[in-house]
Amino acid sequence: MKSVPGLGLDLVSLSRFASVLERGGDIFRDEVFTLCEQESAEARKNPSQHYAVRFAAKEAVLKALGRGLGQGIALKEIEILSDGRTPPSITLHGNALKVATGLRVVGWSISLSHSRDTCGAIVNAHFTKD
Repeated sequence: MKSVPGLGLDLVSLSRFASVLERGGDIFRDEVFTLCEQESAEARKNPSQHYAVRFAAKEAVLKALGRGLGQGIALKEIEILSDGRTPPSITLHGNALKVATGLRVVGWSISLSHSRDTCGAIVNAHFTKD
């Protein structure tokens, strides 16, 4: 059954993701997160939590586009930014932008959340009407 684009949800274990960050180091961060995302995360009190919730958001965007990991969109092509005072935003680059344009995505809604143990994101793609 093919997934229907539009809505994406993802959850990430904070302790598991912190281990991935530690093992992968700069190479992992550079492959997954844009420079702006890295600068934002490193300026926060708990960088691991900031990275983890953005990772969940990137996965949710993939799902909203009807894709998964390894299906033609690099995670770094999905940029999740927030200054902590305004709602987070999604900016697509490269193939992610091409896929979204082809699906006629014109905007996004996103919500990020985290607890002590888990980070999560829900994303909704908004499409043009025929």
